[in-house]
Amino acid sequence: MGIIEAVSKSTNHTSQTSGTVFSATILNSLMADNYDNGNGDVATDLFLGSKLRIVTDGFVTKTNIYANVGLRAVVNTVSTYETAFGTMALHTHRYVQVSGDATGRILAIRPEMLKVAMLESPYIDNGLARSGPYDLKAVAGQHTLEVHNQDSNWFSDGYNID
Repeated sequence: MGIIEAVSKSTNHTSQTSGTVFSATILNSLMADNYDNGNGDVATDLFLGSKLRIVTDGFVTKTNIYANVGLRAVVNTVSTYETAFGTMALHTHRYVQVSGDATGRILAIRPEMLKVAMLESPYIDNGLARSGPYDLKAVAGQHTLEVHNQDSNWFSDGYNID
């Protein structure tokens, strides 16, 4: 089970009509819903694929930009986005959006509500069949993701990525 499946439920998963343009209004509305559904516990980290990250950088109003005489770089991105319901750290992540996806996807999480739990401690498995002049070994074990409050996370898909 992946993180998107673990945190998603009917109150925090939104599928847009294919081709919907992602905007600040949509992001603010998703955060308002998150606040209402999560009892005030809102997502703090937003994960976007490369195409929606470019869109996000474009709709974020950049104010209080100062130009110094010795300016050597122009910054065209932001690392946080602040809504009336909380500040989110923005992360570009290559596995949120994969090449086969026809539409864009975004994932918002509150990391302290997630925990990797061990089902079976890792161990060295020496019982693999030999197929040459070497000993086959494998590290085996099982882990899962504990979600302490699904409602403090959300997932949305269906956005235009053309």
